[in-house]
Amino acid sequence: MTVEYPATKRGFTVAEAAVYIGISEWVLRGELRDNRIVAKKRGTTILFDRAELDRYFDSLPERV
Repeated sequence: MTVEYPATKRGFTVAEAAVYIGISEWVLRGELRDNRIVAKKRGTTILFDRAELDRYFDSLPERV
């Protein structure tokens, strides 16, 4: 499934962020809980900044 987000979109929900970086919501929430990725919270909504998602993705080890 390919989802395209506008380049101007900055904040991503958990579901959107998981799709954006290609992992499950469950794994993303675990990374957040273990402080491997940073997010903001507005009420009960968790929001991820695009730059933080890119930083996290770039920090993953390369495997072939």
